[in-house]
Amino acid sequence: MLTPEFLLWSLEYRCPLRALEDGSDPERTERQLRASRAVSDARHEGRVFEGIAVDPPNGFRIDDALAIYGGEEAARRACSDCPANALAGDDHPLFRGGPAQTSPQLAGCYGLVRLPDEPARVHLAIEQGIAKAYGSNPWEDLGSATTPRWYGLWLDSPLDSEHLLVRYNVLAAAPIDDAACRRGIADLLVALNVAFNAGLRLHVRLYPPGRVEGTSWRLVPHCPRCQGPWTASGNRCAVCGYVGHPAPDKKRRARGTRPYYPLDRLLGGALQAAHFMSRYDSLRARERPPGQPPVPLPPAPRNSRPGD
Repeated sequence: MLTPEFLLWSLEYRCPLRALEDGSDPERTERQLRASRAVSDARHEGRVFEGIAVDPPNGFRIDDALAIYGGEEAARRACSDCPANALAGDDHPLFRGGPAQTSPQLAGCYGLVRLPDEPARVHLAIEQGIAKAYGSNPWEDLGSATTPRWYGLWLDSPLDSEHLLVRYNVLAAAPIDDAACRRGIADLLVALNVAFNAGLRLHVRLYPPGRVEGTSWRLVPHCPRCQGPWTASGNRCAVCGYVGHPAPDKKRRARGTRPYYPLDRLLGGALQAAHFMSRYDSLRARERPPGQPPVPLPPAPRNSRPGD
C-alpha cells in the first residue's frame, strides 16, 4: 500500500495526557494522544454505540481506550480549558455543518495534513498563496528558500510569533482544490491562529511518500533537511540545496489501526459481531434522514494485529 506525502503538527504544551512529552515531537504526540482523539471523533460523528466506537468492520471500547489517561473524565478535565486544544470550539471547521457539539473535543492539539497523490497540485497552490499574500516581497525575508516553497514553509520548525503569521497568511490564500488536504489545512490554520494568539510554539514534521509492506513502512529516498524527494544531481538536494546524502533508509513500523480492532475479535466472535452490527445499523437507520441511502461497509481487513 502506498502512502502519500503528509505533514504532522503539534502545539507545544505540557499536560497530564502527554505525561513527560510537551508536543515537540509531532509523531510521538500523535501516537500518545491517538486514542483520545479517536474517542472524540467517534462521539462527534455519532459512532458510539453500547460503549463502543464503531468504524465498520472495526471498533474499540471507549473505557479501554481512555484507561491509559485515567478515564474519560480525567481526559475531559485535561482538555476542557487547555490553551493548546486548538480544535475545540463551535466556530471551528471540525463541526462543518454537522449536529451541535455534545461532548468536549479531546486532544485537539495536533493534526495531520495529507497531500494528494499528485503533491504538485498543493505545491502550485502554495506558490499562488505566496504571490497573493506577499506579492513581490523577497521570500528570503519570510521563509527558507526551497523549490517548491512548500518545503521551505516548514524548515524553521518550531514556529513562533511572525513565522506563524506568515504561514497562516500563505495557507489562507492558497487555493487548495483537494478536499482531504483542504480539511487538514483548515485544522492547521486554526492551530496557527491559536498558537499566535496564545504565545505557543507549533512543531511541524514533513513525511515523504512511502510504502507499507506488511507491518513495515518505508519512505522513498528523501532529503534529511527539507524532507523533499531526493532527485539530486550528484550530492546536492534539488529542493533545498543541502549537500550530502539522502536520509538513511530507516525501517519503520506501520501505523496500523490502533485503537480500532476487528469487531469479531473485540466482541468474541463473528456471530457476536454480526448481532452487534445489526443493532447498530438499526439505530443508524432510525437516525438517517428520509431518502438518504446507507453507507456501504468497507471490506473486512485481514485478521492480523495492527501495528502501532
